[in-house]
Amino acid sequence: GLDGSVSPIFQIGIRDNKGYEEILEIKGDTPQELRDSERIQIARFFEIIFELKPDIITAYNSEFFDWPYLERRCERLGIDITEIAKTLNVDSKFRRKPSRLKVGSETLEYDQTMMWGINIIDISHTVRKTMAINSSIKSWSLKYITQFSGVAKANRVYVEGDKIHTTWADTEPYAFNDTDGTFYKITEETPLKEGYGQVKGDYIVQRYLLDDLWETEQVDNLYNQSTFLLAKIVPTNYTRI
Repeated sequence: GLDGSVSPIFQIGIRDNKGYEEILEIKGDTPQELRDSERIQIARFFEIIFELKPDIITAYNSEFFDWPYLERRCERLGIDITEIAKTLNVDSKFRRKPSRLKVGSETLEYDQTMMWGINIIDISHTVRKTMAINSSIKSWSLKYITQFSGVAKANRVYVEGDKIHTTWADTEPYAFNDTDGTFYKITEETPLKEGYGQVKGDYIVQRYLLDDLWETEQVDNLYNQSTFLLAKIVPTNYTRI
């Protein structure tokens, strides 16, 4: 879903630029088990951040979606996000402060995510700023910008937004082609074809999420490289640059 006050999380994907990647999945047979699993995995997500201690956390459209969604889920589940989101300074808590994004002639209001000692970046901000001065860019969606920039993954898996959870929860067999990322449900009318292997829906959605993270990193490398180099020179933090 799109509203964290109503729709629970069922997957959280994490990937770094050193080869680590993990998908935290919420599992359970009853509503209570699912809620307990979600609490555990949200806490585990922040534990991993604290263990990795990254200089920079990046995501795509995270300041308008991912971070507020996590906030809403914590509120819904009775979790104090400031307690589980440990920063590198025990006296400085996780917070989200009002901020503004200037995109051409438009100014967008949003809450900026703050964790002491870590730069938290929404890569879509840079793409949207670039789009404002480059008329050849028609959309700032991740799917479009990776294709436009020539960094789309060759065997990228795409799942339609309204089918992500139903595909993930489906235990029926799917045919999956690892060469081009295509898939379909196996039935009597659509049997397994040559070049396809048999998987379940959760594998397809896991791949979809990991491919999302991989492409996010490629866009970051492309659109934020000059900013990163500038931050090596100017005596202030990367977020401010």
